Amino acid sequence: VDADLLDNIDSAGFLSLDASGNVLIGTDTGDSFNADSRLQIGNSGDRVFLQLKTDANNDSGILFGTEADDVKHQIIHDVSADALVFKGNSATAMILDSTGKVGIGTEQPDSRLHIKAQDSGYGGGIQIEDTDSSTKSAITHVDGTLYVSSNSTADHLAVESSGNVKVLHSLEVNRGVYGAYEALNLENTNGNN
Repeated sequence: VDADLLDNIDSAGFLSLDASGNVLIGTDTGDSFNADSRLQIGNSGDRVFLQLKTDANNDSGILFGTEADDVKHQIIHDVSADALVFKGNSATAMILDSTGKVGIGTEQPDSRLHIKAQDSGYGGGIQIEDTDSSTKSAITHVDGTLYVSSNSTADHLAVESSGNVKVLHSLEVNRGVYGAYEALNLENTNGNN
């Protein structure tokens, strides 16, 4: 950058370059920017945006990497798909299409949230974990069957593609009536609940 041009721009308060090489566009007011921010954008008294703009044939985005690995992760506006794509190690991890559908593990979501498992275990589905990480519940889909587990290690409920529901452990059905309940207990052929 031409030093005179930079001085002229800086004197107008639009752009500054500090001794560490950090660039500030706009104004730095209130709390200071993080010291690790090489590019800082501020606008006192109004909103501020970062806009990336291309013609109708080229993508735009943000690339993240290291010195050893130029690009590790990406956030890309894919013009041809009209979607926002999140990539990790060059593979699509998540996509937000123009209709608001989110795909995880798939680039063509069919519903508001479409998750495609990458393996047949509970790691390929949805896990819900307690705050202390002591227990997990999970939902996954394998070969046409939906499995639900309350501990992520054993199946408790299976809904098959035929519509059959299998309870793989004990079943208790409760119907609350003003604090009281009725229970239905089923036993397997071994006499166990």
